[in-house]
Amino acid sequence: MLRVVLVGMLIPLISAPVACAEPGQPPGPPPQTGQCTADLEGAMTQVPGTNTLSVCRGGAWQDVTGPQPPADRWVSQASPLKLHGQGMRNSDMAAGKWIGTPRDSSTTCRAQQQVVVSPGELSTPTAVEGNPGQPLHFDVPARMFLIELSGDCVWTRS
Repeated sequence: MLRVVLVGMLIPLISAPVACAEPGQPPGPPPQTGQCTADLEGAMTQVPGTNTLSVCRGGAWQDVTGPQPPADRWVSQASPLKLHGQGMRNSDMAAGKWIGTPRDSSTTCRAQQQVVVSPGELSTPTAVEGNPGQPLHFDVPARMFLIELSGDCVWTRS
């Protein structure tokens, strides 16, 4: 009798239709982050609206897991990149001389940063902005806490 009951329960389960989910977006930044082209190989970006970082490898943006050493190249586009400097643990961006290079002639690169003034105290934000289509040269101090990079630009430490 128990065998008949078990078989009676299994038959509807075995013959039930199987639901399949539609494939979702591939991992990495959504399309508005732009193409990962050969000239961006090794550059990092941030998924808009999140803290998720991605790196351009082999023609595709790939999510980065775990802490990484500070990157020397970043890509910003529609959403500003908000990165931490050496004034905080697990910095995204190292101190030094940086260049923001517009990816088209109408783009303006802009960098706004705050530095650690004393323990628990940050400076007021200071910003530098280039001219449309022209590179922006600026310094990132060792005590930089937060920087916001905006414009369709590639940011490179020189």
